[in-house]
Amino acid sequence: MAGTPPQKLCPSCGTVVPADANLCSKCGYNFHTGPRPPSPGSFQSPPPGYGGPNPNWQANYPRGGYNEPNTGTADGLAIASLVLGIVALLSFCICYVSVPCAALAIVFGIVGLKGNNRGLATAGLICAIAGAVISILVIVFVVVGMSQTPVR
Repeated sequence: MAGTPPQKLCPSCGTVVPADANLCSKCGYNFHTGPRPPSPGSFQSPPPGYGGPNPNWQANYPRGGYNEPNTGTADGLAIASLVLGIVALLSFCICYVSVPCAALAIVFGIVGLKGNNRGLATAGLICAIAGAVISILVIVFVVVGMSQTPVR
């Protein structure tokens, strides 16, 4: 009757290995030099008490941030609102340019307020409203001035 070969216990992980083994088959413990240092990139178990990743990690990020792609449509309209608002403000004496630019800037600015560039949309709205008001005042003064001028 053959006996079981002599065995020894790994001091690192407790695995039973043959008595003549140089390394533990489970953890790699070297019976001559002691535990081996972890190789770079090898997996190490997490520290005690680590509960794993937070399942609610998305709640920590704002909407439209890292977890949702931003199409940029509202941001582009905010920029267009600012540009058209400035054009409307600078061309107040050319009413057929100023009034349509102001109208478009107001529409684009309202839609642009839903994007990330709310400041640009607000500035576009302010410029557009100022340009429209000045253009309307110019039209009123021209019409009133023409109606008070005597015809010869």
